[in-house]
Amino acid sequence: DFKLWDTPNTVKTVVESIIKKGGTMTTISTFNNESVFDELEQYKDDIKLLAVTYLTSWNKDEQYQICREMSDFMWRRHLSRVKGFYGVVCSAQDIGMLSGADKSLKRVCPGIALPIRRAAPSGQVRITTPKEAQDLGADYIVIGRAITESENPVETAKKIKKTLDISAQI
Repeated sequence: DFKLWDTPNTVKTVVESIIKKGGTMTTISTFNNESVFDELEQYKDDIKLLAVTYLTSWNKDEQYQICREMSDFMWRRHLSRVKGFYGVVCSAQDIGMLSGADKSLKRVCPGIALPIRRAAPSGQVRITTPKEAQDLGADYIVIGRAITESENPVETAKKIKKTLDISAQI
């Protein structure tokens, strides 16, 4: 989860290295300039590129303080620049703001907390339960510590799966 933000050549070199090492996806900051997205388009068939705009640890005030624009406008502006990307990393709470984005972009949602553990995991503030994320339109949910720090990670994952409408294997 690099959230690459650098010069076009540096981002390109890092993506090439990720591909050579067998990586299947990476995250790219949408704060990059247009040249970065032009450079990365050639890799759309080699690796899944995921756009990241702002973090689930930022509340609305912090997002505005850092970005100086409102969330819905920021999403439209930033996602209109990505080319050949597989998806976007966003809080499930932000999915409604992606309505103007390319419909083919997959919504990958971190900031997932279990119903019995609704405290913000590791400082994340824009969180949802797995079921809430699914209901809001998440294509993928990213669950880390809620599973890895549980007493029985496999059982925890199976319990989560039972709450969702999926056929994935655990």
